[in-house]
Amino acid sequence: MDFKYNHGRANLATDLVVIAFFNGRLMVLIKWNENLDGYTLPGKIMHCSDKPENEFETGNWTLEETVQKSLIIEGGGKNPKDLTIDLSDFLRYKGGPWPIQLDARSEINRDNRFRCVTIPYLVLVGSLAVEKLPKKSDFEWVELSQIEGIKFEKKIEIPDEIEPLQRKKLINVNEIEEANKETYRLQLDHTQIINQALERLRLMASLIPIGREVLPNKFTISELQKLYEAVFCTMGTTFDRVAFQKLMLKCKHL
Repeated sequence: MDFKYNHGRANLATDLVVIAFFNGRLMVLIKWNENLDGYTLPGKIMHCSDKPENEFETGNWTLEETVQKSLIIEGGGKNPKDLTIDLSDFLRYKGGPWPIQLDARSEINRDNRFRCVTIPYLVLVGSLAVEKLPKKSDFEWVELSQIEGIKFEKKIEIPDEIEPLQRKKLINVNEIEEANKETYRLQLDHTQIINQALERLRLMASLIPIGREVLPNKFTISELQKLYEAVFCTMGTTFDRVAFQKLMLKCKHL
């Protein structure tokens, strides 16, 4: 059945927080946005119409299709390494929980170009997605700690078993150098969206064995501990190895 909207309406968009675990660090995918002259999260505006002469006619994209199209990273060169990739190919379990829908954001002034409501999603992918990113593209992977305004220290509800595992660790020279890495400031409210996604990731990590999503089929307990430390630990803390191993066995995550 064909129908048309007779009144103006806000744009509807999706923004993706794509997180990967790579070399012991949580990485997030960002994009250089020429329209905003700055970095943003990947995402797309849902097509309102396929006919430019009538912006109020309904388009043919569903929300799910908009998310799937946002997961496609286009390369810009003829080199095989610059070919287009689909990040959904790096989901370990096609029937898994990812992408996970986060809370919609509809603040009036969140985008000063036009009224836009966004529905963000969290996606957790394997490390291969970092290695396969086209060399010639507007996208790049950066450490979560390099994004200005990321709140690793924010208190959230986590299982009672997790918090006692944390203990202070000595800061070495390499960590001091890492703290001085280049930082990135995201446009719009995308930093707040990442913070929301980080909270949800911690929640999911307390409910399901996220190691199966990002680690190889065979991994060490040390690799698993580094993953959970990247998700839960605040700066300057680590997990007690023996206590962490006991918790993983208790939770049947191994």
